[in-house]
Amino acid sequence: MEQQEQQQGEQKLSKNALKKAKKDAEKAAKKAEAAQKRAETQQQQQSDANVEDYAKDNYGQSPMIRSTEKNLDRKFTNVDMIDESLADQTIWIRGRLHTSRAVGKQCFFIIRQQQSTLQCLLSVNEHSSKQMVKFVGSITKESIIDVFGLIKISPTKIESCSQQMVECSVQKIFVVSAAEPMLPLLIDDASRPEHELVDGLSTVNQDVRLDNRVLDLRTATNQAIFKLEAGVVHIYRRSLEKRGFVEIHTPKIISAASEGGANVFEVSYFKGSAYLAQSPQFYKQMAIAADFDRVFTIGSVFRAEDSNTHRHLCEFVGLDFEMAFKYHYHEVLDMIGELFVELFKGLQQEYQKEIQTINRQFPCEPFKFLEPSLRINFAEGVRLLRENGIEMSDEEDLSTANEKLLGKIIREKYDTDFYILDKFPLAIRPFYTMPDPDNSKYSNSYDLFMRGEEIMSGAQRIHDSEFLLERIKHHGIDPNKMKSYIDSFRYGAPPHAGGGIGLERVTMLFLDIRLECRQTNASILMTDIENLQRCTRNSTIINLMELSVKDSNLTHLYNLPSGLYNVQKMFLDNTGIDLETLRESHELLKSLRVLRISNENYTEIQRNLFNGMEELKELSFNQLGMAYINVEAFVSLQDSLTLLELRSNKIRTVPTAVQSLSHLECLDLSDNDIKSVTDGNTGIFSSGLRRLKRLGINTMNCSCEFGQSKFATWLRTHGIKGVRCSMPERFRGKDVSNTAIDEFCESWPSNSCYSSVFKFNFCSTTIIILILITLTLFDW
Repeated sequence: MEQQEQQQGEQKLSKNALKKAKKDAEKAAKKAEAAQKRAETQQQQQSDANVEDYAKDNYGQSPMIRSTEKNLDRKFTNVDMIDESLADQTIWIRGRLHTSRAVGKQCFFIIRQQQSTLQCLLSVNEHSSKQMVKFVGSITKESIIDVFGLIKISPTKIESCSQQMVECSVQKIFVVSAAEPMLPLLIDDASRPEHELVDGLSTVNQDVRLDNRVLDLRTATNQAIFKLEAGVVHIYRRSLEKRGFVEIHTPKIISAASEGGANVFEVSYFKGSAYLAQSPQFYKQMAIAADFDRVFTIGSVFRAEDSNTHRHLCEFVGLDFEMAFKYHYHEVLDMIGELFVELFKGLQQEYQKEIQTINRQFPCEPFKFLEPSLRINFAEGVRLLRENGIEMSDEEDLSTANEKLLGKIIREKYDTDFYILDKFPLAIRPFYTMPDPDNSKYSNSYDLFMRGEEIMSGAQRIHDSEFLLERIKHHGIDPNKMKSYIDSFRYGAPPHAGGGIGLERVTMLFLDIRLECRQTNASILMTDIENLQRCTRNSTIINLMELSVKDSNLTHLYNLPSGLYNVQKMFLDNTGIDLETLRESHELLKSLRVLRISNENYTEIQRNLFNGMEELKELSFNQLGMAYINVEAFVSLQDSLTLLELRSNKIRTVPTAVQSLSHLECLDLSDNDIKSVTDGNTGIFSSGLRRLKRLGINTMNCSCEFGQSKFATWLRTHGIKGVRCSMPERFRGKDVSNTAIDEFCESWPSNSCYSSVFKFNFCSTTIIILILITLTLFDW
């Protein structure tokens, strides 16, 4: 028997040994195969190195261009001009390496010139060596290259390039300026369309874009935006010059704050102070008084407005004009309407390519306008708002939200995105505005709107010096500070009107790019001012998917850009937004996944607050001073919410409202006024929170009595982490779920609760025994 067992053991051992030997042999074979491949690769590389590179003159790094020669024989062709007409012709192209992909003996790459791209192909042949293909495959993205090649008609449409019907068969390639291998952002990521962002593909946030603005401006979208913006200036200038306007250039550093000194930047000027001009208006008016009749100016405008919104800039390009009229300021309004119709038509006809490029990343509805332009009175606008439930007085200015609502109403009623609002209340216009002669409550002033946002303010100016002086005093402005301005009208001035347009705002609204005016601001080519703003101002960052507002006086979500409609994460910290505003904004926040609010003045969470936010997964209401939560507050989130934070509030007991959150995995109630958890509170946890994995709550007195409670039993049974002990000392900081009841109770003398119970029981028993003994002794 023993011999048989020994033979079986030897047989089993030999099988294991065979299996191990087989495994070792396979591993050795793989190592040998890998070593052989490495040796073959090294041999091939050595062989290639020994073989003379017959294409060495057709590729490489060009010497630095230092203007030592004029290579006039080399004629370059712009990528956007390459089409079927150049088929079978050889040309030179200079551009950036957009992407490249080397496969065996071939290398595909795309060369980019601003918005235009062309596919190129390099193959090993009698003119191109393996070394040449390898070199091209190693060129870093964004390097500037010179390519010489034969243009061929592509057998299939090339969807990834702007030149879709042709490609270039490369014969020569040289690197003019190499880019670093690691780029802070990728052009493809920065060009990502909105619908691809939702799919979770890489994107580039606004801070990274602005920190690397040179790279960001290389995207086809930004190239198109700036070309279209230049088109706005070009058409504006062309249209005005056609109407007899003269372009003037006004000072930007001035001795006195314009328009009474509000919202201006003060700068040091040698031994004194000066100001950056916030408007060229006074100079335009002086030019009219000097008989220029019709003038316009295009230049920088500076506004010290601490309004960090998508439509405000401290420095922007102003398109200002002023015009004398004969009898009625509507002569000027008629001209303005014609000017903008020409502008919109010109952009749609002359810049179709740019608009299509931008719409690929930022899709929008085409801009609509009427001919002639729609014009309504301010009182009519107020009436339309009142019909749609807005309460406002006759002389109250339009809020941003009401502007947008009125734009929506007018689009639905008149099918236009552009309109003129005339006859504004006099009380809300500057001192130089001419009052309405028929109704002193109103004025001869107007605003222009695109897609529900104001793009221009203007008015008939007061051209009589005495009347102007009267209005200046009425507004409480020192006339001595306006002396040169007043004096310009003492020698006779024609009636005139004008206005100022913001270039970036017009571009933004025509394209419906609501991210920020910064997207269309050319001055951000120099990023110092933007970095200064981000360091010194409260930040509002919008990345399409994420919104963060901190230390802001923002009171309404409708003040924010339309990109908010797709926002998935929102962070509010010390703002003016109240819960009622959140309740009214369900349509805006229907895609919200994460909502975190802190340092707000909220005392309670009301019922149905989160209706319409059924996608919400993480909710944080921390440091709000909140004491009450309605029992139905979270009903609409019962199938979605996985994390709920209610830290550092004034909650006194476990909220019954959490009972409905069947998908909740993490609940944080720490730093509240919850002193203990009763058995009734435990019922709230155990009845609904079946998926809970972590519970944050004030630390517990882990006495023996606590250890025997339903709460501690529930924590240990379900492995709920996060509840920790505060005392006794030996359990301080220990997680309750990791501690058995025996551990709490085994040190009862040091445990006040357990010790008290024991002392009470001991004394009671002793007294009873003494009474019985006494009764026995006295034979009671």
